[in-house]
Amino acid sequence: MIAFAMSQKGVMINGQPFVLNTADTAFPQLVATLLPAGLKGMVVCGILAALMSSLASLFNSSAMLFTIDFYKRFKPATPEKKLVRIGQIATVVIVILGILWIPVMKSIGDVLYAYLQDVQSVLAPGIAAAFLMGVIWKRASAKGGMWGLISGFVIGLTRLGAKVYYSSVETTSHSGLFYSVFYETNWLFFCGWMLLFCILVIVLVSLFT
Repeated sequence: MIAFAMSQKGVMINGQPFVLNTADTAFPQLVATLLPAGLKGMVVCGILAALMSSLASLFNSSAMLFTIDFYKRFKPATPEKKLVRIGQIATVVIVILGILWIPVMKSIGDVLYAYLQDVQSVLAPGIAAAFLMGVIWKRASAKGGMWGLISGFVIGLTRLGAKVYYSSVETTSHSGLFYSVFYETNWLFFCGWMLLFCILVIVLVSLFT
């Protein structure tokens, strides 16, 4: 907001007007133009430290999830040394998948905030529905929670696929129910309806199992 206001007002910094190029560059532009040399370095170091910490925890938890919950479950007699190696390989695979995912990010949203909200809106409802019903409804069953998660996962993947596909197609003559629901719907509305649908799935499966 500060960067946007400065750009709109034409605030002069070092004899030049402050111009905001894109929303994603607001913070780095403020750091580059307003802070002195010493503070710039401290801010950059803080950002890099936070980024490294987040990535380290992500890689560690993802590798452990795959190694313990999947690999060791099917091969319980695997020695610890081999499990460590499997975890290292899983980490490398996750890094490669993350790099390959970068072009997809641009298809989902031009602004980083919009991308984050879009992705969270398709991942969170199924998980939230399962936890919510498990806490507030004693009749909720494990099968109901599982099918709620599965339905949320399938709908979320469909939404992401629609975002990537329709964003990459040049023609603008799209129409139909699928396009309207899975692409045009705002992420806030989609998230709410998806949450209600997952809750309905959990209730129905729990009642009939």
